[in-house]
Amino acid sequence: MKNGSSGGSAKGKELRDIPGPYPLPFFGTTLSRSLGSGDLNISNEVSVREYGTIVKLEHYWNYPLVFVYEADDIELVLKTASFYRPEMEIVARHRRTRPDRYDTVGIVNSQGEEWKKFRTTISTIHQNAYILSYASSCDEIVTDFIQVIRDLGTTRIENFDDLILRLTFENSSKFILNKRMNSLDPRSIQKMDVFIHASHQYFKALQVSMYGFPTWKYFPSKVWDLFVKYENEMYDIFAELIEEDIQKNTAGGLLKNILNSESLSLKDKKTLARDLILAAMEPIQNSTIIALHWISRHPTVDQKLYQELKEILPTKSSKLNENSLQQLPYLKACIQESFRITPTTPNLARFTETEMQLQNFRIPPFTLVVCQYWFACLQETNFYCPKAFIPERWLVNSDGEDRFHPHRARLQYHFGFGRRECPGRRFAFQEISITVAKILRNFKIIFPKELGLNYCFLQQPSLPIPIEIIERSD
Repeated sequence: MKNGSSGGSAKGKELRDIPGPYPLPFFGTTLSRSLGSGDLNISNEVSVREYGTIVKLEHYWNYPLVFVYEADDIELVLKTASFYRPEMEIVARHRRTRPDRYDTVGIVNSQGEEWKKFRTTISTIHQNAYILSYASSCDEIVTDFIQVIRDLGTTRIENFDDLILRLTFENSSKFILNKRMNSLDPRSIQKMDVFIHASHQYFKALQVSMYGFPTWKYFPSKVWDLFVKYENEMYDIFAELIEEDIQKNTAGGLLKNILNSESLSLKDKKTLARDLILAAMEPIQNSTIIALHWISRHPTVDQKLYQELKEILPTKSSKLNENSLQQLPYLKACIQESFRITPTTPNLARFTETEMQLQNFRIPPFTLVVCQYWFACLQETNFYCPKAFIPERWLVNSDGEDRFHPHRARLQYHFGFGRRECPGRRFAFQEISITVAKILRNFKIIFPKELGLNYCFLQQPSLPIPIEIIERSD
């Protein structure tokens, strides 16, 4: 059953008039539309077919959410909406109950001036030169990772996702803490394995808290207990590491900049370092796997990229640095195309700061609008052959013009947009680039089955992920 009406004058079209599933008291539309699971692409297509390109859903307690699918509407919202974003309630609530550990709810959940203090503290990671200076360190870690793959002595890896998560953790720790954690080899159990396992379970509990029935807010629940358990495990491990650096005055990397900040408390500094690593792990893991999958499933693309890699990396042991990384335009195009066709973050949520008009509907201030930009990226009105993997669309002709039309490049919001854009986007893109380049220079990768996807507030490949590897001959 539809809710709302398409009739009436523009002046009469209010938030309540936006079409969408009929809401029930308290439950809203949660019984007819799942907000946080399943195949998001299919869900988007069904919503647009039934209700149009602007849809109103309601979460529990009939809290309204406006979903927009049109490219023009998405761009308007992201240009004019505030930098306030919905907080992850279970994270914020837990941290507010532990003033002995947390002074704030952290960079992801902070708003306004509090958020600006966090953002200013890590301003160096917006500087391209600063990120490029870590290219050699990343190359060294990925080289060690490749040796781990060889040492496994097999042509089939059943849990490739686990290996990539370990790699992501190792790279993020080096960048933020300037430390190697020795976590690459799954056969060697290290203290950091506890953190890696805890991070995975943490995101599972977070997803259930966001989209499941919210009993955890009012009654003792398994979701709350699991979340607190894994949040505390990660806190304990990193608090000990950072405290050791403080005592010995050995802090390096981004942590040194964080500890030198005069605007954050020591509690916030510890939380910020931990949150940055945690925020990098699964998104970079997922993006790396998705990029490798798309490239490997297209032999022509795989071969073209391999030839480019051979020119810049003459041998399998050749190193990538800040200079050679800039000489791989087809690699960059492949990764950009994987972001477009299967983004890890397929939508962006923003609160409207002032009243705005979307398709003649009046959207009041402080309305939560969800921009479904992935849906827009798969429409023929925005990209040529949108459901085909064509890295060449991101390369320009000699005259600087796009090779394919239409090509609405600015719709690719993989790392967010504006003031709440992911602060680590340059680091993430560099890590993904070096990882993909080094792996494909050394091995031909085969995914024996299609990559399934689950939407759990991030888009995640279905686990486990097996791969087959063939050593390159030259």
